[in-house]
Amino acid sequence: MIGGCFGLPGQKRMDDPIKVFIVDDDLLRQRMRALLEGADGITVVGEAKDGQQAIALIREAHPDVILMDISTRPASNLQAVGQICELFPHTKVIVLNETGQEQLVLDAFRKGALGHLLKGKAQPTEIVEAIRAVNRGKAILSPGVAGCILDEVVQEQQRKKL
Repeated sequence: MIGGCFGLPGQKRMDDPIKVFIVDDDLLRQRMRALLEGADGITVVGEAKDGQQAIALIREAHPDVILMDISTRPASNLQAVGQICELFPHTKVIVLNETGQEQLVLDAFRKGALGHLLKGKAQPTEIVEAIRAVNRGKAILSPGVAGCILDEVVQEQQRKKL
């Protein structure tokens, strides 16, 4: 059979589970792991407390998607988003943060993140769907900050015209 479900060596098959890596504090990592372990087609391959620890572990875990909190340790985790996107270009990053931190989200997208969810506000189904969408290469932005981010992008464009 030509084609079929056999891919090239190292190529991900469509029925392979999405490998997720979680970067957050202990309690939220446990909650997120419990949520994701119950989702079809998703497996948690690792977790870390911060971005720098994550970079070392990602080399071994080979995740498809990383969920990373940027509201705690924002400077170092934002730096890690950029490093991850540069070092592991096939790995997609979804950042999590709290309301009122829209600039952090914009900075994370500039560094290569493809998705954003509001920490503590996103429903379990939203998280799972965001992982699936970002894994397919789609950008995801939570409605709670979408307007603020778009306003900032439009303002940047207007400043460039002046």
